[in-house]
Amino acid sequence: MDTLELLNYLRIVIDLERDKYAQSAAIAQLDRNISAYVNEFNSNKSLNQRAEEVRININYENIKPDEKGKGFMYFMIYYVGFFGAAAGIPVYFLFDSILLALLVGAVGAVLCGCIPVVVWKRILKKRKERAVVQISRGLRAEDELVTQRAARNINIAAVVPKLRAERKTLKDTYDLACQALQKCYDADIIPKDYRGIVPVCMFYDYISNGRTYSIRRDPARADEGAINMYEQECFQRLIISKLDQILNRLDEIKSNQAELYNTVREGNSITHDLLRDINGNISKVNSNITTMRYQNERRDAYLERMAYVADHYYYTHRW
Repeated sequence: MDTLELLNYLRIVIDLERDKYAQSAAIAQLDRNISAYVNEFNSNKSLNQRAEEVRININYENIKPDEKGKGFMYFMIYYVGFFGAAAGIPVYFLFDSILLALLVGAVGAVLCGCIPVVVWKRILKKRKERAVVQISRGLRAEDELVTQRAARNINIAAVVPKLRAERKTLKDTYDLACQALQKCYDADIIPKDYRGIVPVCMFYDYISNGRTYSIRRDPARADEGAINMYEQECFQRLIISKLDQILNRLDEIKSNQAELYNTVREGNSITHDLLRDINGNISKVNSNITTMRYQNERRDAYLERMAYVADHYYYTHRW
């Protein structure tokens, strides 16, 4: 296998790794979207059930008004009643009759003591009326929310099956990409420990830039090999080897991990386009033409690449 054939092989693997990465990210996001929709649906349903229970159980006759100030009302009864009872004192001096004074004092105490009670009952009545009005307004507002949540659930009930169908179709394409990628790796050109988007992109960088011509070390040609270069640069921390760190620091690898940078960027773009097409047309029937075209093209490409790799790279000597 010459250098051009090796680069062609690596390019096939990189493209498959890119598609696998992009489709996996899109599937993960669809899973999150579906889960969010389902949780929202259940939450809306639960809230509407609770609102219905509250409406059924509410009884305006049993509404208790706010009794703040009740202690002050008792104080006023005693205070005003005391002055009413004091009316018996001048009666005693005018008519010199203890019985008449006591009678007038008792009547005065009762009549004057009733004044705060009457006032307090009017206050409670007003408070109850305000409470009824507030509850009625709250129920009307809640009815609007119930209607909105019910309408939202109708929409979710229509969207979720479509998202699940899109996910299944995308998962089928992803599985075929994984199958094609495994077919490439089965040629045993790349050792198992280095089968992944990061090392493969670095191997392509090394070979395409003329820094090496083989995957493994070749003593006959004094060629260090891409694997040794990769291990050395990882050890020296010249490159980032973990994909999760790369995704968080993508701009940092632009200069010294160019192929990986471009591959991840392309993968992110594919993911974005897939999700935009699916989400933008989920309410329509067969409108996500971009996604359907992409999946059909990818399936055909994967089948072709599996056949191509089997014909050109199986049973070759290792690099």
